[in-house]
Amino acid sequence: MRIKTLLCLAALAGSAATMMAQSNVYSLNIVGYVTITNEPKYSVHSNPLNTTNNDVSKLYPTPPTGTTIIKKNDGGGITSSTFDPDFGGWIDPLNLNPGEGYYVYNPSASVGYVNTFVGEVVLDSTNGVPHGYALRASVVPQSGPIQSALGYTPGAGDAIIYINPTVGGIQSFGYDPDFGGWYDGEPSPAVGQGFYIYNNGAAKQWIRHFTVGP
Repeated sequence: MRIKTLLCLAALAGSAATMMAQSNVYSLNIVGYVTITNEPKYSVHSNPLNTTNNDVSKLYPTPPTGTTIIKKNDGGGITSSTFDPDFGGWIDPLNLNPGEGYYVYNPSASVGYVNTFVGEVVLDSTNGVPHGYALRASVVPQSGPIQSALGYTPGAGDAIIYINPTVGGIQSFGYDPDFGGWYDGEPSPAVGQGFYIYNNGAAKQWIRHFTVGP
């Protein structure tokens, strides 16, 4: 998975005309693009930027014929959508929100498919994590250690699991505070990378309040 990211500060001053308590009120929006290469066959990704319409047809407008998006629901069910221009484009289109992980099937056996996401960074988010396994991603398009940089709070027995379906690889990072925290190192997901969270305890919230500047 190769990723190129550019986040642009835009509309830093939203409206200087609004007055409250003799002070100007400003809005902050971070907009930009993230380019992700979907490797041949299967890979696991997420939508890194929010738009007014996170339908798969808007996020993946012109993929190769036969491209399939697969979501594994928290309840254990599977939903999927396949692109076929002979049938009008995406069949049974899905909604793909930031923070959700999903599988991408690229029908090519050897050529990666490059897709560019354009939208806004979600500054404040609450990503529900149920007990057991859930396919998730960082809502904020930010790479780094999942606890110290991305704000996920692990509990004893939790694990982060990377999946590389193309080669059948699985990489697991377990957490146990009685043994120093993360064994095998703290996991650091990339921008736009989906992964499994195994939550050993009760359902909880992965909360982010992302800020820019001093």
